Amino acid sequence: MKTKTLNFIIWITILTGTLFSCNSDDDRNTAARSSGSIDVFIDGSSTPTQYASNIQAADNPLPQSTGFSTVFKIEARETGGSVFRFSLAPGTTVPTVVNTPATEIITGPISQRLRIDGLLIDDSASNALTVSYTQFGANTGDPIKLSIIGTYFINGDTNAHTIDCQIDITRD
Repeated sequence: MKTKTLNFIIWITILTGTLFSCNSDDDRNTAARSSGSIDVFIDGSSTPTQYASNIQAADNPLPQSTGFSTVFKIEARETGGSVFRFSLAPGTTVPTVVNTPATEIITGPISQRLRIDGLLIDDSASNALTVSYTQFGANTGDPIKLSIIGTYFINGDTNAHTIDCQIDITRD
């Protein structure tokens, strides 16, 4: 009887320790983020705008007249109507593959690559984004992890704003 009681106490202690060590806050600077979310931090905010439903990440065909065959798009459409969109540069290889780790710099006009409802990005300004690809699976269900960090300008505002997007999703 004492062994069963002792085993039960040990089991409860381990379970309690495990449950309390799991933090519901999603730290944007760790690899322990949950899959299937896009977190957008604006101007150093510690509270992200989160896109976690209706996420699509797939190659999209382009007309032959463009000279490209595909563009890979990530899109999340929240129930309230808010939309996040990010597109890679058009390509000719399907599926789109990014050999990771990789970094891409996007300057000047960025609204054709990054669009977030509510951000009126001024394409005539000196916008500068760094895209860091840490994982980019080629097959359906493979993980895609990347960050978009940089500065952008809003129409009619001469002040630079910062953006930090953390994308942790799976490929469609």
